Amino acid sequence: MNDFSKESDIAPRVNAIPVVETMPADLLTPLSVYLKLSAGSVNSFLLESVEGGESLARYSFIGADPEFVLGGNYHQVTVATKNNVEKFSTSLLDYLRGHFAQTTAKADAELPAFIGGAIGYLGFGSSEWFEPALRTENGPRDAEDAGFMFYRSIVAFDHAKQVIKLISLVFENEDGTEDELIGMLRVAAERNS
Repeated sequence: MNDFSKESDIAPRVNAIPVVETMPADLLTPLSVYLKLSAGSVNSFLLESVEGGESLARYSFIGADPEFVLGGNYHQVTVATKNNVEKFSTSLLDYLRGHFAQTTAKADAELPAFIGGAIGYLGFGSSEWFEPALRTENGPRDAEDAGFMFYRSIVAFDHAKQVIKLISLVFENEDGTEDELIGMLRVAAERNS
């Protein structure tokens, strides 16, 4: 006999809900949306993907003005927000593990796999995080081997359906209703169209 109540105790608790506003993308391209959103932004991204090296994948992802920017190495992490910069004596990988252990988003089959979170890079220096034989204790302790931007709101350009999905993550401990958030998304979309 299966005891499904035990399974629910093990399942991660959802504490991030994606709020989505969809609009037509008839005359828009991912590049035009990116240029409008990133104007005046210090940090932004346009992620275009290709399947099989020849055909465009279903989604393009766009983001500007992240919640915070994370950079660091095996020894320390720097977290920069709009108003503050803090340094922590921990590895960037441990910081990422701790951050993502606290956040689980609600699954939705109608959404792309990326709905917000971290986007960035791991440089060659980060190879020592995974292979201890490469680790050098005398290396520079302040060099950044990796960097990530954390987004709560992104734009997903759906090439198959020719729509744009404005996706914002709302966390359970925040004020505001879903209707208020959708209203804010609409204002942002009108301002940037």
